[in-house]
Amino acid sequence: MSNHLITESSPYLLQHSNNPVDWYPWCQEAFAKAKAENKAILVSIGYSSCHWCHVMEHESFNDEQTAKLMNDLFVNIKVDREERPDLDAIYMDAVQAMTGSGGWPLNVFLTHEKKPFYGGTYFPPKPIYNRASWQDVLVSVHSFFLYKKEELNVQTTQLMQHLLQSTKGISPINEAEYTMQLAETLLENMLKNADNLDGGFGSAPKFPSCGNIYFLLQYYLFTKNEKALQQACLSLDKMAFGGIYDHIGGGFARYSTDRKWFAPHFEKMLYDNAQLLEVYALAYHITNNTDYAEICNQIVAYVKAEMMDTNGAFYTAQDADSEGVEGKYYVFTHQEITAILQQEAPLFCKYFNVTENGNWEHQQNILHTDTTLKSFCKKENLDEGITIEYINQCKQKLKEYRAKRIAPFKDKKIILSWNALMSKCLIQAGLFLQNEEFINTAKKNIDFLLHHFYDATSNTLLRVSLDGNAKQHAVLEDYAYLSQVLIQVFIVTAEDKYLILAKQLTDSVLENFSVENNKLFSNTSKNAKDIIVQKIDMYEHSMPNANAVMMNCLHYLGIAFQQPQYTLLHQQMQNAMADMCKHHPNYFSGWAVGLMTKIFGEQELCIAAKNNLPEVFTFYKNYKPSVTLINTSGASNIPYLKSKSVKENIMLYWCHNNTCFPPFERWEQLLDFGFMKE
Repeated sequence: MSNHLITESSPYLLQHSNNPVDWYPWCQEAFAKAKAENKAILVSIGYSSCHWCHVMEHESFNDEQTAKLMNDLFVNIKVDREERPDLDAIYMDAVQAMTGSGGWPLNVFLTHEKKPFYGGTYFPPKPIYNRASWQDVLVSVHSFFLYKKEELNVQTTQLMQHLLQSTKGISPINEAEYTMQLAETLLENMLKNADNLDGGFGSAPKFPSCGNIYFLLQYYLFTKNEKALQQACLSLDKMAFGGIYDHIGGGFARYSTDRKWFAPHFEKMLYDNAQLLEVYALAYHITNNTDYAEICNQIVAYVKAEMMDTNGAFYTAQDADSEGVEGKYYVFTHQEITAILQQEAPLFCKYFNVTENGNWEHQQNILHTDTTLKSFCKKENLDEGITIEYINQCKQKLKEYRAKRIAPFKDKKIILSWNALMSKCLIQAGLFLQNEEFINTAKKNIDFLLHHFYDATSNTLLRVSLDGNAKQHAVLEDYAYLSQVLIQVFIVTAEDKYLILAKQLTDSVLENFSVENNKLFSNTSKNAKDIIVQKIDMYEHSMPNANAVMMNCLHYLGIAFQQPQYTLLHQQMQNAMADMCKHHPNYFSGWAVGLMTKIFGEQELCIAAKNNLPEVFTFYKNYKPSVTLINTSGASNIPYLKSKSVKENIMLYWCHNNTCFPPFERWEQLLDFGFMKE
């Protein structure tokens, strides 16, 4: 028998719609029922490709006895964290305050007023390793809720004070502190947690930490500091060698369970592959390492083949499991590879560390390597061109074989912010690789998003769509990421409409997401009625921090539209975060990149050209991160561009430290003048 989730559109909620647990979606009906029956509320938060969410569902939520206990003692609510990141952020913060850690599945118990009082992540069906069983937790929490009211009130009061504290103001730094010393401190503190042997940051489990790698690459561009570049490239190389990378189908898994990037948690997320595309492309620009360019091409090929629909929209994720087994789709036995590749197998197995007894569980092999194919050829005295072609043919045969397997579940919901992030990274990669196809893919996606998620009448956005039905009010990251990519599209097209819309969305953020006595924005619009606190998020998690993205948008739009209030707010946001960023840049990498621009001085460049994109490509060949690029192809209504004329070829208008120079008619003139170096 189905429960109340059966009418939902979220794939994650639908996965639970036939559990014997009487799940509700997040709705007023559930809270009214809990109050009427004097029951606490269990809110269980996860997402469709979450491995441990599936484990807990199999062990507990599908168990009739456990489900009866849940139904008798609680009103049970399921939330898809990808649909409602605002709810997830609030209750994750509460659970982390209670337990010191977090993750998914996130199980948190609430009062009728939506206030948390107990929670945790995965709970086993039986006690193990000093961890209580799920049934024991249910009984204990139910008893606490009914019979320990005084302690309950103390707990909820303390947690609410903690949650409200996150909306308090932050002490800003003095602008005189934006010095080279601050830049050096940022790098020093960023590298404190870096793994100098295997790349990345921290130990196991190890995530790509794209924001940190991006900061290191940008730091190198600002300073030519080799230590920053070496750590970034070490991370990119080790990930590309490891099992976290799908050597057969392209794309990266969510994270590695070990520090060496060998054994992945096999789920693939759109936002990870978007950001990895961007950092590999930037690394290619800096190093001219064609292996990085090839990784970019393979990421895009994977996304277009597996994660994009015919409208140009991008799906959310692919599961780790197939046929109930984690990683089954991706691994091979030695016998399988030998049967498929035959006489070609030995060299392939040697390069990808495939063994007869397997390098993973149940005699299976995760493909991984220790070096580049070029270095392998040199070591083994092999012809490079022939061997590369040979290995690629082997990959294709294994890909065709693998395609006959039962594929992992694919979450086909379309999330506005994730799509905007993917398109932004496609544009950036297209510019660094001089690849117009990447840019056109992004433009098609943006056209879809604007048609599908944007209401021009109210100047508001929706967040999630499945099967053509958009729903859920957008959160800050949706507005921020879409504004950011609209600026990117404007840069490559010089079409005013994209920049004007970015300004309109920014004005909507200023109106609806501002928090009193704070320069940062809340995750959720002040019009939202179903949350207990307007939470402000300052940290970099698995995606760029929305406030940091919004700060960058304000900076760009302040220049383009000559809006001093935007520029002032941008500076106030930067000042507010600078001290925290200085001491903990690993958690604030997006803010850290902004600080670098402030430290090393800001520049503006206008390319006035009838044919815009080739000139933008020229700029990106000589890319400088401190430059704000604002282009025009003719008459424009953008205030900054009204005095910028287009002649026969191009005109280049450069301003530096509030000083504007006479326009240049050729790139060579600008380069000779000292703007950029070849």
